[in-house]
Amino acid sequence: MEDRRTMSLALPSGARQQVLVEAGSTVLVVAGAVTLRGPLQWLAGNMLAREQTLGAEEVWVADASGWVELVASGATRAVIIPADSLSLWRQVGTRLQSLFAALQEAGSGKQSRGRT
Repeated sequence: MEDRRTMSLALPSGARQQVLVEAGSTVLVVAGAVTLRGPLQWLAGNMLAREQTLGAEEVWVADASGWVELVASGATRAVIIPADSLSLWRQVGTRLQSLFAALQEAGSGKQSRGRT
C-alpha cells in the first residue's frame, strides 16, 4: 500500500466495500454499524475469513495484511487508518497524557499548599 493516508468511507445501507489493509491498520466505525470480514487466513487446512460486527465508535485492528470487506447495516461512516499513521497518534497521545499528568500534579500541589 503506497498511499498511507487515512481513508474515509460513507456507506449506504447494504453497501459493500473491499479495502486492502496492512497488518496493524485500524478500522474505526464513526457512525452506524458494519459487518467486517477480515483477511483470509488458513485454519486447519481451510481458508477462513473472520467476521465481526462493529457499531459506532468501535475499532478493529488488522492482525494480518489482506482484503477486508465492510458490509453496512445502515447508513455508516468509517475511517481506515494505516498502520504507519498510528505511530504519530500514539506519540501525540503519550505527550498529551504527560501534559495532563503534569497539570494535575501542579494543581494538586497548589491545593495542598492552600489548605495548610
